[in-house]
Amino acid sequence: TVNGLDHAIGEAVKIATTKTATVSIPLVFRLAPGPGLLAGLVAGVRVTNLAGHGLPSGVSFRRAFLHFEVLDAAGTVLWQSGNTDANGVIVDGAGQPLVTEFFSPTQQQFQPHFWFENPIGGQDQVQIFEELSVNPEGQLTTSFIALDRKVKDNRLQPNGHSPSGPNAAELAPVGVCNAPDGSCDPGYTNGSGSSVVYYSFATTYELATAAVSVRATLYYQAIPPYYLKQRASDATGTDTDRLQFFVNNLKVGGTAIENWKLRIASVTAGVL
Repeated sequence: TVNGLDHAIGEAVKIATTKTATVSIPLVFRLAPGPGLLAGLVAGVRVTNLAGHGLPSGVSFRRAFLHFEVLDAAGTVLWQSGNTDANGVIVDGAGQPLVTEFFSPTQQQFQPHFWFENPIGGQDQVQIFEELSVNPEGQLTTSFIALDRKVKDNRLQPNGHSPSGPNAAELAPVGVCNAPDGSCDPGYTNGSGSSVVYYSFATTYELATAAVSVRATLYYQAIPPYYLKQRASDATGTDTDRLQFFVNNLKVGGTAIENWKLRIASVTAGVL
């Protein structure tokens, strides 16, 4: 006998991990000039959208993000971007929540879009594919009735999308033209449905030479931690209480959404 709920969950996870997106590493190499000298590592990670719509889709608070790790021969993480804690909060190299993970009237920073002309260079930076909007007062908000304008929308476009197609203005990305000269990430204009994220950071000679491989994993969060925090702090009533009850009692350990994130795709490549 097949348990209907377990079967539905299994099929949903199967679709998410095989029909949503792929991750590849077309470029990775080290810069290690010699002992005692500044070294570094450069990598490019391509994320390709397999869905027939933008990714993530639906309500604007959903997000996908890349966890990029540099590993030694024993599999120990030497450097990483996009790691999370058990609650799905993205943390830095010291395990502390990024400033950009939670918004408040005095904290309005968010992660920009990263690509060739704007590479990730620190463990406090992470590529998040998402839509962010502000209210009429210019404050970041998740309230559906207070949305005024988008300040970021780098969700992956579907394959074949044309920047001059129907409803182009409404579907146009926001924040992907952030090179020093104002140029744009070509992945959002060439119809490829993909984006290449670049990592280029300085490190010690010892770390650069110890790096044997890199791993890139795309994760998805239907309800990011900042959304739950805003609901708990800005709203009251039966629906808010019900949401908090579900969150506090849902056991995600050992499931496909352990640490409140769903693994979509992952790939490992050797360091040249």
